[in-house]
Amino acid sequence: MFEIGQLVVCIETQPQSIYGEKIPEEKGIYTIRGVKVYPDCGDAVGVVLEEIVNPPKFYIDGIVEAHFGVEHFRPVTKRNEEIIAGLLVPKKDEVDA
Repeated sequence: MFEIGQLVVCIETQPQSIYGEKIPEEKGIYTIRGVKVYPDCGDAVGVVLEEIVNPPKFYIDGIVEAHFGVEHFRPVTKRNEEIIAGLLVPKKDEVDA
């Protein structure tokens, strides 16, 4: 199960919604900000992401933000987290004074 704050990578895009929501891009790295279980759909699990915020709309379960199925994501491994963190930290200029 995914947890809030966990980094995930999108392993496949979802079909574009007829409602025009922003959707995750394949190979994109995202942070989970919410998890929801859908008991009426065979306990399907959906997530919302820090990097993608869609306006709430009326869906079958009420007025909510679109969630993305967990089957479209996999956890980022600890090794990959270190690589990503290294890419995000700006390098200091190595200039002799």
